[in-house]
Amino acid sequence: MFLLLAVLGWDSYGFAFTRLQVRVAQKQILTPGLVQMVSLLQLNRLELKDNDHAEVAQNPVLEESAEVARNSARRAATAARSRR
Repeated sequence: MFLLLAVLGWDSYGFAFTRLQVRVAQKQILTPGLVQMVSLLQLNRLELKDNDHAEVAQNPVLEESAEVARNSARRAATAARSRR
């Protein structure tokens, strides 16, 4: 983004003069999608899994795939066996 400024000033003799200045500015904007992506990238696996379950519970359009459900059940059974 370029910004052109016209600056009116006075010289040492009392005469008016105009000086043009060009300024370049760059602004970084985080969209809501980028904010969500950054927050999800900061989560560990367990927090991400909990977040996914919460999202599925809150949004009726989302559903967990059968493969994900099988893998979750398999991991839970393996963890239960290893605790014995």
